[in-house]
Amino acid sequence: MKGLFNKTRRRQLCSRIVYCRNLFSQGTGLTFRPKKSVDDCAWIFIFNEPRIVSLTMAFVFFPIDALFLDGNKRIVEIKQDFKPWQLYFPTGRCSYVIELKNKTVKSSGTRVGDLLEFIE
Repeated sequence: MKGLFNKTRRRQLCSRIVYCRNLFSQGTGLTFRPKKSVDDCAWIFIFNEPRIVSLTMAFVFFPIDALFLDGNKRIVEIKQDFKPWQLYFPTGRCSYVIELKNKTVKSSGTRVGDLLEFIE
């Protein structure tokens, strides 16, 4: 199997992954993309060092869920139902940000402290 897994809850969150590793892909992310871009897909932003990563939903025309992970891929913060045109400022540093289809967190029972795994 491939995709994004919640190892703590033993649940697959999605089967496809898009990695955003460089400045351009991290800066654009889901901007101007269709809603189907997050259907069964995780957009994973990878940072070389832990940092505070603020998010904007400017020109993203559908709500999403966002997960903030530490270097061990453990969830340190969650933003659910992140709506278009909103800004979000997390409370701490993270090494990964994952953008998912809206309601994925709720339907999977995902919580802060859960350990995730990315499998290609």
